[in-house]
Amino acid sequence: MFSRKRLLIAFSGIMLVSSLNFTLCAEDSPSIEPEIILTPTIKSLEPPKKKIYHTGEVIEYKIRLHWDQLVDNIRMSPVDATLKNLEFVGVAQETESKSNEDDEKSGMDQLLTFRFTAQKAGPAAATQLRLRWTQGSGAQTSELVIPSLELTIKAPLFSKARPFLAYGAALLVGLLSLILFLVLRHKKPVPTEEIQQSLEELSLGQLDKAQKSWDTKRNHKDFLADLTRILQRYSAQKLDWNPSQEDYNALQKKAAEKWSKREAQDLADLFKMIEFERFSGASAYEEATATIRQRIYSFIQSKKI
Repeated sequence: MFSRKRLLIAFSGIMLVSSLNFTLCAEDSPSIEPEIILTPTIKSLEPPKKKIYHTGEVIEYKIRLHWDQLVDNIRMSPVDATLKNLEFVGVAQETESKSNEDDEKSGMDQLLTFRFTAQKAGPAAATQLRLRWTQGSGAQTSELVIPSLELTIKAPLFSKARPFLAYGAALLVGLLSLILFLVLRHKKPVPTEEIQQSLEELSLGQLDKAQKSWDTKRNHKDFLADLTRILQRYSAQKLDWNPSQEDYNALQKKAAEKWSKREAQDLADLFKMIEFERFSGASAYEEATATIRQRIYSFIQSKKI
């Protein structure tokens, strides 16, 4: 009997010690608080400035969110939206933190600017705009639904006016052509002798100007280029000769039909003399250039009526 009492007392002591140890361990171990999932609230909405846009224009939809606390471990996931006749260009984020000295916590505003473009005319919409954020090591997510967006897209104004512009341009060209035809029809013809006289006088005047430039600058290259240009212009207008497409044989043939064969040969020789002095590589002498200029002057002067 005595031994049974001793066993009961010993067992009670063991249970008491175990209970004390469990209580002490529970008091010493830190408490694990669950991680709070933050979700922002919509502070303000700034819809697109217009209800009607043209294709190609950038459409901006701005949303300002507010977070109750400053967070640095939150990442925004790609935007989830159902788009109709809109193409999502991207989203710009601007963050503005606001600290309150009277409170232990700080708030944060976040401005999101969504940009869209439309490719064709017609109704357009962005519905079921969902924003998701992941936060913490456990990648917990929070979600916010943004109000939908509805717009009307029209074609550019220029595309509508293009047929009218083309019609107007064609009408203007036709009107100008008619005016030119009437002016030329009623214009008094200039006598052939007056035209020829003006051509010779013009060419001789140009030769005098080239001579003055030569006397001042003494530049053989420029002087010979001036002589070539004057003689080519005179021959082209006088004989209907195209120096860029016809050679000197064609020039001599046309000159022989209008003048004598000797004069035709002289004209061709003048071009060859200038060409030799310009492209032979030899230094042009003042006497040679003066001789060429005088021969051209005499030839044109002989054709004055």
